[in-house]
Amino acid sequence: MQQDYSRIYMPGEFLCREGEPGRELFFITEGRVKVCRLVDGKEMDLAELGSGSIVGEMAVIDQSPRSASVVAMERTRVIPMTSGKLDAVFRNAPDIAVSIVKLLCLKLREANDRMRSGFSTNDWVFWRRTVYILTLLAAVGDSRAESIYMPDQETRTNLAVALGLSIAEVSQVVDRLLSSGLVSAAADTNHVPYLCFQMSEMNMFYNFLDRYFGSNQQVSELDIASDTYNVCIRLLDLCRKHFGRVELASSTFKRSTLIEFISSDREVFSKHSADMRKKLINEQLGVLAQLGYLHGEISMDGAVSIDLAGLAQRIQEEEFIRLSLQRYHVLSA
Repeated sequence: MQQDYSRIYMPGEFLCREGEPGRELFFITEGRVKVCRLVDGKEMDLAELGSGSIVGEMAVIDQSPRSASVVAMERTRVIPMTSGKLDAVFRNAPDIAVSIVKLLCLKLREANDRMRSGFSTNDWVFWRRTVYILTLLAAVGDSRAESIYMPDQETRTNLAVALGLSIAEVSQVVDRLLSSGLVSAAADTNHVPYLCFQMSEMNMFYNFLDRYFGSNQQVSELDIASDTYNVCIRLLDLCRKHFGRVELASSTFKRSTLIEFISSDREVFSKHSADMRKKLINEQLGVLAQLGYLHGEISMDGAVSIDLAGLAQRIQEEEFIRLSLQRYHVLSA
């Protein structure tokens, strides 16, 4: 007897909840579900999906938390598929994998038709869909590969079909992806052109768009101010130069010694006199104290401790945000 892998959900039951880890995607074989998310504490319905649809796929593909909840509207039967099963399909059953990608692209195409009026590259949703499609097309070739190489012409055709664009419009899209650095160009030994990218970078950029634009957060409110950011960069570089790794650096200093240490880098506030540079650096140490990375006495002879590992992680996040913003500005210009 053939085993039944389907699962039944009754009206009001959750297939998955916003924020939880994405372990499964769902093929809906009968019934109907709604997709919703919390916005300012209120539930907002995003879509209704019926038989023949896929839902919950992005969290499984990029291993991110669920961006929305899915609730059964009536008695609904689904076939769940874990990321492991999806990987196995992509590796061992390319025909089925292509069918899954086509179904997902159709879903995106329908969303595209509903949401856009005319072709526009200054819409973050458009670029999120484009990045999503690229990761799906890459997964067909090798779902576990980090460095992705896809035939240029074939990829442009697939993008045109999935996004509902002309070849000329897709050329604009690819040119911007190349200019942003998200995608690069290469050729094999027979001079066949390829489009290349790093899967982790593409997934991180997708998450950036979803987090900072999809949640209506103001990215500027999340950035460390430029002066503070530059002082942090110089401090961490000095620690690496003198100690090899940030985590090996001393984390306790006299305040005056820490200021001297940072001011040894002449690029810090380079347009000011030596005394003014030290004063400005001390002000930025006050900012780091407000951010929770520096603790201790205010006096110059007092001891201060600095969370270098935590600061390094925060600066890495800031660098990613700044790079992603630069890339988005190139894409949407």
